[in-house]
Amino acid sequence: MLRAYNAEADSCVRTLRPHTLQTTITRLASPANTIARLGKTMNIEIDDKYHRLRLLELELTADYLVKQKKRKIASASNASASARKGSPPRVRAGEDPADERAGSVLHCPCAAACRR
Repeated sequence: MLRAYNAEADSCVRTLRPHTLQTTITRLASPANTIARLGKTMNIEIDDKYHRLRLLELELTADYLVKQKKRKIASASNASASARKGSPPRVRAGEDPADERAGSVLHCPCAAACRR
């Protein structure tokens, strides 16, 4: 029964998104309650301390995901800001930088040769 609980807890951690934390906490409480109900005759249950540690793991994972997303957004904005500060525009392979249409999407597979 502990294996089933741990499998569910690991699944919750893997699929966790910060905005679904409360739903995930409810999802993890369900197997703990089911194990307590079914194991009542043999006095089997998930210890509250262990359950709280698994809930803490979910909360810390959600915090980590939020911080990771903020860091990614910050690095993307820093990269775009540094790109605007005088670096030359990027030219795709096969394009002539002197062409007035450079940077536009050409739909012809032989675009470099026929310049459609």
